[in-house]
Amino acid sequence: MAWPSLSPPELLFSICCISLFIYYFFHYFVSSKQKQPIVPICWPVVGMMPALIFNIHDLHAWATRILHVTRCNFFFNSGWLGMNLFGTCDPLNIQHIFTSNFQNYPKGEDFSDIFDILGDGILNSDGDVWRTQRVKMQQLISHSCFRAYVAKSSQDKVEKALLPFLAHAAKQGHAIDLQDVCLRFTFDITTKLVFGVDPNGLSIGLPTIPFARAMDDAMVSLLFRHAMPVVIWKLLQKLNLGAEKKLANARKVIDRFVEETICHSSTVIANTHQPV
Repeated sequence: MAWPSLSPPELLFSICCISLFIYYFFHYFVSSKQKQPIVPICWPVVGMMPALIFNIHDLHAWATRILHVTRCNFFFNSGWLGMNLFGTCDPLNIQHIFTSNFQNYPKGEDFSDIFDILGDGILNSDGDVWRTQRVKMQQLISHSCFRAYVAKSSQDKVEKALLPFLAHAAKQGHAIDLQDVCLRFTFDITTKLVFGVDPNGLSIGLPTIPFARAMDDAMVSLLFRHAMPVVIWKLLQKLNLGAEKKLANARKVIDRFVEETICHSSTVIANTHQPV
């Protein structure tokens, strides 16, 4: 097979394109983080996805740096891959979206399709369904009894779990990951408030909590759903492969935990109301 002949201008143009591609690839992926551009380059076809993949291990800090440089607002373009997002941390924008003009920003079917693990709850609903659940939620969190319960639960968790754990770690001279400790503290309190069960994630030795691990796996899998075309992740879902397999397993653990919690709560309530 004969190679196609190129005229000198075409050959020069091809060499320049290849050289530019190699330069930017080397500059972005091989150079140190100090020299990498904070705002990701929008490549043809794949958009900014290479930057997302390269910083996936440090996603929150990376997003924070971008929003700081872009003055609180940034549009993420993934080219042909379909993951186009607008990120903002501007208080006025957040108030506009979530409060003053919330009706103009419905989540839509795509959102509920991606976050199907949330069911029809307040985080996944729109319109009248959302308004009804929001009213009930506001009545709950604004009630004085609920606020007192939150304060008491938080104080108990600090006194009976967080401080003893930190004291034990200091006595043993162990290095600890404060981010992990804070996440466990928040998870324990949230689970206690929502389900009435304390997972005891701050026990000595920091045990692995299946429910917490399942929630983390689910969040990672949902991120993958955002990062790939709908056709691909739905195909993986049908084949039970990759991130969709991890999400399916996480869903089973979460459903089993919720079911056991409901059964336990029902038993406690029934025993409480038994005649003496």
